[in-house]
This record gives sequence, C-alpha cells and structure tokens, in this order.
Amino acid sequence: AYGTETNYFHDKNKTFFYIHGEITKSWLWCKNKSRKIKTRKIFKNKRIICCSNAVYDDFKTIKTQPKSINTVLNMIDVKSAQNYANEPLPAKYKDTDYILTVCRLSPEKQIPKIIEAYINSDIKAKLIIIGDGEEKENIGQKINELQCQDKVILYGRDNNPYRWFKNAKFSIIYSSTEAAGRTIPESISCGTPMIIGDKGGCKEYYKGIKDFQKYIIDTENTSTLAKIIKDLYENPISITKQLQNKYDYKIHIGELYQLIKNKKLI
Repeated sequence: AYGTETNYFHDKNKTFFYIHGEITKSWLWCKNKSRKIKTRKIFKNKRIICCSNAVYDDFKTIKTQPKSINTVLNMIDVKSAQNYANEPLPAKYKDTDYILTVCRLSPEKQIPKIIEAYINSDIKAKLIIIGDGEEKENIGQKINELQCQDKVILYGRDNNPYRWFKNAKFSIIYSSTEAAGRTIPESISCGTPMIIGDKGGCKEYYKGIKDFQKYIIDTENTSTLAKIIKDLYENPISITKQLQNKYDYKIHIGELYQLIKNKKLI
C-alpha cells in the first residue's frame, strides 16, 4: 500500500496493517506530495504492526495518526525451513566449499560490494549468489571485470534457498536499506551464521547475542566486510538449537495474539 508491502485482515474496525517496509524509502513516497498525503490518509486511525523497530521509527516520521502502533519482528516457520534444508544441493555443488548471499538482485542489496569484499578477503571458498532481479546483468559484468568467474557463482533463482543456507559456511546480507531481512532468521534456522549490515532492522535479530555483535558491520566500509569474511571463515562459529528456534512463527504468533487480545478485538 503506497510504498510498502502490507498484510491486512478485513473485519471493519478489526483491521491490522502489518508493514514490511520503510515507507519513506519507497519510490512511491518520494515521488510527489500527493502520494504522501494519500499515504497519511490510508494509515490514519489504523492499527499498525511493524516488522522491526526500524520500520516503526520510519513510520513515525510520516506524520499520520494511527490508532495504535506496535512492533513484531519478521517470523518464519522454522520446522518447515529445516525440512527444506535437508534436500540435497544440485550434484554439481554437492562438495563445494562456499559462502552465500540470497536476495533479490536490486541496487540496495549492494551485491557488487559483497563481491569486492569477498575477493579482497582472499578466502578459498567460493561465493554463491542466489536470486534474480534487475541488477543481474550488471552483477555479471562486475564478475567479468574482476575476472573471478571461477570463484563467484551467479546461480540465479532457487525455490529452495534453505538447502543453500544449510550447506554454506556462512551467509551475508549487506543492504543499504533493509526493513528486517527475512533471510537472517532463514539462515539462522538452518544453523548458518550471517554477517549483517547495520542498516534498518537487520541488527535487531542479533540484539542481546553478545558473540554476534562483531558480525554487524557498516555497509559503507567494504574493507571491514573483507576482514570479517576472512575472520569468520577462519574462525567459524556455531548456532545453538535455541538460537535456531528464536524466530519461529509459533513464538511470534503468541505476541500477535496477545496484542489483539489487549486491544479487546477478540
């Protein structure tokens, strides 16, 4: 709805808007003044749920008056993700040593910066990129320019990214803007640590996890990313079962239920 993906459930005054994007960073919001006015009207007197505190903070800046606003982090079906993760990789990659990034291939994902940092890290593992999008051709050109076709694999889209997460040494998300990267709990649920950029709501997934703070990095400094890639490859860390289950939808459905109950809508 005007610059953000929303899930909503219609029942007159019992509607919640679940917002998955930073509205002020969308092209529709930035396009013109009339769009901003319309967006404010859409959300006025509505019950809002944001997928991260970053989205919450962004929403507060659009100068509308929601009926209520709360935050519930992105959730996934951990058991389902782990079941999919058990499916085998394509035979060609069965024994490949690799690190991973999974995302839509769009400018804000900063894939060329990931490639540069990976090359500068000088690790032995390959970099596999899973995804598709408008930047695919540019990324392919970048790989050719750096002459790293034997090390960087632009695989394309795969309907089962979980098997790639499970078999990776670690994964990376390095977006210049990110509401709350769903690939973070997806990677973690498969037992694979992730290096994450410090923009948007990504860092909220590592809140309170002391050993993981060093893997939250500045998305403007590729030299830091290169160092962290090398460090994590040479000094791997493990994901506990407790952490793998931390963002299971069953936990967060409880939060949503309690939220609805507190609003006396049931």
